Amino acid sequence: MKENVYMRATVYIPTQNKSYIFAANGLFDEVWQFTLFLLNKGCEVIASGDEDTFIDCNCGRDATPNGKLHKVSEQKGRPQQFEERHTDNRIYNALMVGRCGYIPYRFNSIDGGAL
Repeated sequence: MKENVYMRATVYIPTQNKSYIFAANGLFDEVWQFTLFLLNKGCEVIASGDEDTFIDCNCGRDATPNGKLHKVSEQKGRPQQFEERHTDNRIYNALMVGRCGYIPYRFNSIDGGAL
């Protein structure tokens, strides 16, 4: 296993009608392994990626110990999806679960134009 490879995923579990944001640090070598692990647990994966693919908003990187899976946030129902204008003046699709929001795909944005 690679050490300190931080990954994050937003999932919805239909049988519980709950959404979660999970973080894994050093537990998986590749994002697809993390995603497959969650799918095998019955999760509908909304977004998953490593620290190079997402942008933290108010959902900072927690102190997930190396080799551990950590529940960052949860809520009833599906994750909230919305557009977010970030500090670079680009508009991104963002996700929120509970009070934790972030942009899962930093490479998927549009120019926000002048403010």
